[in-house]
Amino acid sequence: CTQPCRRIWKMDRPLAGNGKSGYLFSPKDLELAGEIKLLRKTGIDSLKIEGRMRSSEYVYNVVSAYRMLLDSSEAELEKNIEEAKKMLAADWARSKTMLFFSGADSSLFNPGSAQCLGLNIGSVAKSDGASVTVQADCVLKEGDRIRIADPSTDRTVNIKLPHMHELSKESAFRFSCTDIFKAGSPVFKAGDADWDEKVLTKEVDTIYKSYNGKLRGDTKYKPLVYPNLIARQWNDKDAEVEERAPYSSKRVAWGTPMEEALWVKIDNPDWLEILPLNSKSNMIVLSLNRENMHAFRALADTLECHAADFSCELTPYISQKDFPAYEQAINALAGAGAKYWVLNNISHFSYFADDIPKVAGHYLYTENAFAARVYKDLGVKYFTASWEDDFLNIQRLAQAGLRSRLVVYLFGHPALSRSRMLSADYLAEGRITNRSNENFELKYESGSGVIIPETPVMNFTVRRKLVGLGIMNFGIDLNFVKPDKKKWKELYAAFLDLKNLEDTVKFNFKRGLE
Repeated sequence: CTQPCRRIWKMDRPLAGNGKSGYLFSPKDLELAGEIKLLRKTGIDSLKIEGRMRSSEYVYNVVSAYRMLLDSSEAELEKNIEEAKKMLAADWARSKTMLFFSGADSSLFNPGSAQCLGLNIGSVAKSDGASVTVQADCVLKEGDRIRIADPSTDRTVNIKLPHMHELSKESAFRFSCTDIFKAGSPVFKAGDADWDEKVLTKEVDTIYKSYNGKLRGDTKYKPLVYPNLIARQWNDKDAEVEERAPYSSKRVAWGTPMEEALWVKIDNPDWLEILPLNSKSNMIVLSLNRENMHAFRALADTLECHAADFSCELTPYISQKDFPAYEQAINALAGAGAKYWVLNNISHFSYFADDIPKVAGHYLYTENAFAARVYKDLGVKYFTASWEDDFLNIQRLAQAGLRSRLVVYLFGHPALSRSRMLSADYLAEGRITNRSNENFELKYESGSGVIIPETPVMNFTVRRKLVGLGIMNFGIDLNFVKPDKKKWKELYAAFLDLKNLEDTVKFNFKRGLE
């Protein structure tokens, strides 16, 4: 996560009453503790708590609050809801919202202040390069964790407080620090010195051993056998058979040379008049969304007239309200012979029978062989390497036996952020710029705000290297690209020549995953 919520962004037009810049993508946190009673009545089987990129202290406190509510009797529930809200208010996170649970929240975003740095406790009174004096409305102590933000430079510094001098008359605290901050820079508390992660580790270890004992009849850890299952699944050369290409009916034994396949993804039907549809060498992927699905559905009967095979891809978020319309498009395109269905949400597997060939899209994040095995059991035949993936991880996936099943897109405008929280009433479509003067575009698609880079990603130069790993499926993503015959010829020539065009970037391909 590159933490766009903590960054200052600038629009090329004024925001509604908020100038042109601010923390445009810093929303409140979802909190539904007060709705547990209603959720129980609806028959919900489980609750999901978002803990990625969070501290162990945050996860522990939030899980404890909701665990208390789930274990509460009806008689205790109201009292415990109030107690849970107190626990959640001290989670060092953002202010809270019910978001879409009870309608829209017009105060979801406040561009004037960051929502995700912790509990705002004061500001910097003085900073001279040797020490920092903080004016705070709470008592700080050695070991507490704070963040100091400088909105003028879009810089945030995390500090674990050393020994301090308390200036009691001024409700201020001074500590050694070589960083220099402007007076008035906001200070946030992000953690408490009393938190001991080692105690938590022992507690979780005890819980796991107890659960493991109930499950297996003893309290000893058992070796994980899933890696062995994966190895047998993907690397059994005698039993495993590979397809020559995703669109071919021919099947060949492991190790037989295969032709490269090119997947071309489009979200505009006008591309069908430009792309070479008289050849089996390309797989055309129709990227369905709320705006284009009726147009693609109308063309379903004509698709069978072309030699090229085609597949269909579903947008990541499909609401229950929208699904009947999608279902009509899915049925029409399936009847027209769609070869594969590219899925980007785990819930979308329920739309298709088990024997329908599927592809795991960018948003299913096949980052390791564990995920691939789970998806394979759900009927997935091919796996798309995510835009965030890098060469070393792709190499590991290939070595795990996925090489002929990986689809690596080498050109496109990857969605850096996709969220239903954004709306045109809040932010209009257009250019947005970060503090490094890098330009992005805000688009709206299927009811979601999508942020894409103005400069496309292109990795044609590494195709030969990927072929060396045994990867034979590559992609060109033309979503958000205006149909243009000259542009296609230029892209396809660069693909064949293994050349990157000017004004393109390699994104995360060499950066590495963390």
